[in-house]
Amino acid sequence: MCASQASAVIEIRDSTTECEEETSSDGVQMEEKAFVSSLHAFMKDRGSPIERIPHLGFKQINLWMIYNTVEKLGGYDSVTARRLWKKVYDELGGSPGSTSAATCTRKHYEKLVLPFERHIKGEDDRPLPTSKPRKPYKRNLDSKVQKAEKKRKRMQLEREMDSEVACLKCEGHSELDRG
Repeated sequence: MCASQASAVIEIRDSTTECEEETSSDGVQMEEKAFVSSLHAFMKDRGSPIERIPHLGFKQINLWMIYNTVEKLGGYDSVTARRLWKKVYDELGGSPGSTSAATCTRKHYEKLVLPFERHIKGEDDRPLPTSKPRKPYKRNLDSKVQKAEKKRKRMQLEREMDSEVACLKCEGHSELDRG
């Protein structure tokens, strides 16, 4: 009888634990849904709705997961200062071979989540990072001008050398004619 009571207690304890886990899981799902819904509403209200969630490392970005990962690491400013964007990318399950993972992760976060993070923290007045235009390739107008000038000088030298060679040939022929 004692043995059956012990197993009954264990069964009750196991089912209670399972119920707590389900409730906890449901709570997280509810929190995630509320977060994503609030995020979408906020971004729409500010005039930059999230119409399409981009992919990162062949997987669609989970906005809840990226937000939580960044928050666990101290928030946007901390992650940026400590250069932890690759770690965020890895936590999201990105492919390990990506060379631009950190930059892409940071840019997606800045566009999709950072305005909401600042809003939640009451930092609406803090400016968002500006996206810097890409630097032009090294071939700019100055280098084109320099390159054209070098070519002109080279052509001039070649002509001078050709004329000197021609003069030498002429001199060589005139000496032969005299001889």
